[in-house]
Amino acid sequence: MAALNEALAAADLFGAVKGAYTGAQNARKGLFAEAEGATLFLDEIGNTPASIQPMLLRVLESGDYRPLGAQQDQKSSARLIAATDQDLYSEGFNQALLRRLESFIIHLPPLRTRREDIGVLLLHLLSNSKLPSEPGSSLPVALVSEFANYDWPGNIRQLSHVLRRALLALQLGEVPQLASLVKT
Repeated sequence: MAALNEALAAADLFGAVKGAYTGAQNARKGLFAEAEGATLFLDEIGNTPASIQPMLLRVLESGDYRPLGAQQDQKSSARLIAATDQDLYSEGFNQALLRRLESFIIHLPPLRTRREDIGVLLLHLLSNSKLPSEPGSSLPVALVSEFANYDWPGNIRQLSHVLRRALLALQLGEVPQLASLVKT
């Protein structure tokens, strides 16, 4: 949702008929139409433009939406999953929309409160790394210890990027230190 252009967000989500706006030379399906009968994942729902929030509320409440420039509503059967790291309970987010999104909440605590997951995540990330590994090369124990004790404000995404930088440093024959790998 953060990547949507506010001027075209409604067309991206709900579609548009030919000529609905300048440059709309063809009809286009929106994400709800493309997800018909399936699941639509809306990442960073907290960044949804304020003008779009009532439209999302309507489609969540009734399943109805109207493509830009269309004369009739469409019906969506798409299931919706939304994610955010923002506090949606603040005044800036449409509280009625929030109530519709609350039907099933999975709260994932920050990585700093579940340090026991760091080792498992490191193994997973290492096994899925696209970087070629040299035989016998592995993360230094001191670095793994630093990883386990760091607070990771950027959570798993930050851990993944820092691990990638560490692997690149190891390929160059360097001994990586967490302080030089973490961007603050």
